[in-house]
Order: sequence, then structure tokens, then C-alpha cells
Amino acid sequence: MSCQLKTHKYKQADQEHKTHDNILDRNFSPEAPNQVWTGDEPMSVSKAVGVTWLSF
Repeated sequence: MSCQLKTHKYKQADQEHKTHDNILDRNFSPEAPNQVWTGDEPMSVSKAVGVTWLSF
């Protein structure tokens, strides 16, 4: 049995999104160790588990 979710109404943003300076300038080849660290942590939300994070 499948269950269709109700339509979702998006909220209007009450403030602007924050942006950060691009201090790396897409330079991912540092000259020495430990100068640049990058990462990605995708978030997943489900009714059964709640919020989960996938980290590498």
C-alpha cells in the first residue's frame, strides 16, 4: 500500500541567506600539509530514524 504525501507549501524566507568569502579560490593543491581541509557531510531525514549524517 502506498501513501501519497500531501502537497508541501514552502515558507517565504524572512532573512537573506548567509554567504561566506571564497578564501580557497578553488585552490585545492596546498603547498604544505594541513593548510587546507575540505569535507562534505550530507544530511538525510526520514520518519523512521530522524536526521542522520553521512560522513567520510
